[in-house]
Formats: sequence, C-alpha cells, structure tokens
Amino acid sequence: MSVVAALALTVVAVMAAADSPPAPPSPPLAPTPKPAASKLKGPDIYHIWLAGSQLAAGENPYERIMTGNMQENRKYPTHLPLIYLLVAGTRVLGVTEYDDFLGLWRAIVLVTQIGIGVLLFVACRRAGYPVLGVFAGLFWGLNRWTLYVAKIAQVDFLPILCLLGSLLLFDTRRRASLLLFGLSLAWKHIAVLAAPLYLVWTWRKASDPSARLREAAGAAGWIALVPGLLSLPFLAWNAEAFVRSILFSVTRNADSHVNAFSFDAQLGLTGVPARLPMLLLVALVLVAAARGEIGRYLAVLLVFATFMDFNTVFFLQYVAWTVPFLVLAALDRRP
Repeated sequence: MSVVAALALTVVAVMAAADSPPAPPSPPLAPTPKPAASKLKGPDIYHIWLAGSQLAAGENPYERIMTGNMQENRKYPTHLPLIYLLVAGTRVLGVTEYDDFLGLWRAIVLVTQIGIGVLLFVACRRAGYPVLGVFAGLFWGLNRWTLYVAKIAQVDFLPILCLLGSLLLFDTRRRASLLLFGLSLAWKHIAVLAAPLYLVWTWRKASDPSARLREAAGAAGWIALVPGLLSLPFLAWNAEAFVRSILFSVTRNADSHVNAFSFDAQLGLTGVPARLPMLLLVALVLVAAARGEIGRYLAVLLVFATFMDFNTVFFLQYVAWTVPFLVLAALDRRP
C-alpha cells in the first residue's frame, strides 16, 4: 500500500509542476543590491535564487535590507543561509540559469513531498495503525495545500521532512533528533515556535530530576548547532544586515493571501506588539505540554495552528505545516 501511495504522490506532483506558470527571465550573475521594482515580481523561489546568485558572485544578499526598512516587504532574504548556500553551490556546479535551477529544485520538492508521505506511513505503522498510515500518506500528498506548495515550488517541504524525522527519532536517538530539528530551522525557521517544546520534552524525560536543567540546556545547544555554524560567517560579514534580515519576519507589516486578517491587525497593532496574542497562545500550549496535558504531535499541531491563525502575516503555504499533524495527533493516545 505504501508503494501505491508513493506512486500517487509522484503522479500528482508531476502534474502540479506541469501546471506551474512560466519562469521569469534570468538576471545577470550578480543582481544589483537594489533590484528594480519589476524584479520584485515573481515567485519566492525566484527571489531565493536571486539571493543565492548574489552570494555566488561574492556579494552579501542580506545587505539589501540596509537600504529599506523593517516594515515594508521588498523580497528581502529572510531565511537562514542554508537555502542561499544551496543555490550558490548549484551555480558553482554550472547551473547558472533560473530555468535550470527551477527544474532541479522541483525534483527536490518532489522527492521531499514523497518522503514526508513515507514518514507519515512509518509513524502510523510503528504505532500499530498501518491503515491510518496509508490514509496519512495519501492525505498529505493529495490535499490542496500540499499541491499548492508543490506548484509554486516553495521551500517548505524540506524543513517539514526534517521536522518529522526529528520527532520520530526523539525517543530513540535524541541527539540526531535535535540536530535534525536544527536542520529544519536552517532551511526555514517557521518551526522556531516549536523549539521550546523540545526543551519541555527533554526536561520531562530527564533520567535524574537534578539533571533536568543541564539536559535542557544541552538540547538547546544541539538544536542551535547547525543554524549557528551556518550563520557565523554572515554575522562576521555584516552582523547588522544579517540580524535585521532574520528579524524582519517579526517586525514586518501585516499581510495576507486572503481577505481575513489576524486579530492583532484588526486591532491596529504593528511590529512586536502585533505578535503578542500569538505568543500568549503558544505559551499556553507550552504550559499544557509541560503539565503532560497534551501529547507531542498535538502540541506541535497547536503551535502551527496558532501561528497560522494568529500571526500577523498569513501565506497559503503556512497551512501545509499543519497537515501532517492532523493525522499524527491521533497517535498521541491509543483508545
């Protein structure tokens, strides 16, 4: 059954890729730090490619934000460096045109899309629910939000895959689990709101109550290892530009793909205060997890649902982060 699910995922992903809009024209090797207004158009993966191309040309893509502000979105590089390093590496290997890179990236998207379905099946089968595992794989691969992310070639599947792998390994291979979670953040740091959950779980599972603080601190260090090592060269290059770029997601103005703005936006809140309602609810999830009131998968689901429904910025690809956990939450407690 898992083979059938994987084949179905493959067919659907290829069909979604075929329906995607034509790619914008390729720019020069080193795009200017102040792109013209016309260059602000195009899918996010195009602007990620622009930033990686700039890095390959020896320029710091994060310095673009120094010419703007911390509220208006002008397609600044806001991810940690890993995705831009990947683009730069492909250019060094000879993939210099956007169309060629997009074809390579779509292959990565397809593989990770199938990989997530396989992990969902494995998680359910391990818990004794193989039929639910088949459902989980198909539900993930064929739902509209997954197909949407595949069509626009967003970067969400890689970090989701790493996150799921991390959760599956948490009980058996703790260090590998923490490193995988850090790798997820290095690709795209949406899951940073779930980072305190890892510390709560480590605290609760400590073999010796007197070692809880030490083990939680160690877990934080392992999580931060990969993102930290990747960030160090850019902090040395231009710390202000790097920090401002990463923090832009915290200070940017409200934005939404749909005409349904968040609670804070309707109150007229901006900047850090606009994130307080979301952070308050996430804190309640953490307390519930610390008290053992909710299981691991449900806790992650509630964190992502809170982010999706209360973050002042909402893009459709955010919904894909909740999809795997709609099924996995059923594994927290057997009837």
